[in-house]
Order: sequence, then structure tokens, then C-alpha cells
Amino acid sequence: MCADLLRVELRDHSELVLTYEVGTDEWVADPPPGSGELEIHASGVMDWALVPSYPEPRLRKEDHPALLSWVHDEVEVYFSQPVEDPMGLAAELLATHRNVSGRFIDPGSTFNTQVPLAELLARGHGQVARGPIPLIAQLRACLEAAGANPSLGDPRPPKIYEEDEQGGRWLAVEKRHELRVLELGLSWIVARSFRAEGRATEWMNISDWAALE
Repeated sequence: MCADLLRVELRDHSELVLTYEVGTDEWVADPPPGSGELEIHASGVMDWALVPSYPEPRLRKEDHPALLSWVHDEVEVYFSQPVEDPMGLAAELLATHRNVSGRFIDPGSTFNTQVPLAELLARGHGQVARGPIPLIAQLRACLEAAGANPSLGDPRPPKIYEEDEQGGRWLAVEKRHELRVLELGLSWIVARSFRAEGRATEWMNISDWAALE
């Protein structure tokens, strides 16, 4: 089977609709079950990115790195001791960030960008990063191993948004665990709920979706 993305619609700031044409790689006289148009509706959309790729769908819960910034409290990590190898530690911190968050969190949104990271580490004190607790915990472990004497600030809930009457998107913090990630190949959508419509729904594993609603 193959799938071409035909249309992308963002409705009311919080509903995203993707329309695919699903078919075979070659023309056939009798199209198999699952051929035709497919619409994927995402409601309560928080974040999304579309990358050209074969969109085999997978719905994920809280263990997905795309949800880190939306589900977990965020916290700052500081340090107060100089380290022997600032350049090496900076590289290790960046590698740890990549291992934990993958391509779903930009390092520029996590690390202190007022000073280059290696230069900051050479100074011997300051705020290194701010982000979701699972990510910051791993960065703190790197700082601890390097003898940087790290410490954490006070945790606070993430900024979560949903459509309101004024056009903003605020989502109550207690509802953050309702969020899901739908992976479509290299693309992803963070939203509260998903549904599929059209002749090609057999191409999707709808039973898995229902289990996560």
C-alpha cells in the first residue's frame, strides 16, 4: 500500500484534519480493501509536525518523547562548581538531551542560550537548562558525574493550551495526561483525541486507537 497526503486543514486553532489517498503502488483492476480516501481528525491539538514519509500510523501514550514538555512538570537545573573539561561536558549534555528527547524537543528551548554552553560550564556556576523533569533529571546526572554540584529549582506545571473563546489555547493542567501522540512515519501530532474516517480506515489499526481513548 501507498499513501499520499492530499490536504491539511487546521480548524478553529485546535482541530487538525489530514486527508490521505491510500492505494497500491501500481494500478490494479480491483483495488484491495483499504484503498480510497482517509481522513485523520485530531482534536485538542497541542503540537504537530509534518515530514514527508510513509505515514504508517501509531498512537502512543505518556512514554513518548513528544509528550515530555506537555505531560511533565518543568524545572531548572543549576550548577555551582567548575568542571575540568567544559567542552567535553557540553558535548555529553547535548548527547544526553538527544538520547532522551530525540527530535521532539529543540535543545535551544532547553539549554541556557544567553552564554555558549561550554563557556557557561567554564565559569563554574549558573543555570544550565530548563525543561521537563525526566529530561532535566538525566542532564543533572551528567553534571553530578562531572563534579559540577548541580541543584534543581522548584518544579511547575507545563504551559498547556486548548482553544478558548478568545482564540487562545489553554488546557487545564489536570487534563494533561489525556494527551496522546499519533505518529505518521516521521510526522507526529500531539492532541487529546483522534479518529479516522473514509474507505481506507482498514489501513489503520483502529482497535489500538480505541484502547487509548
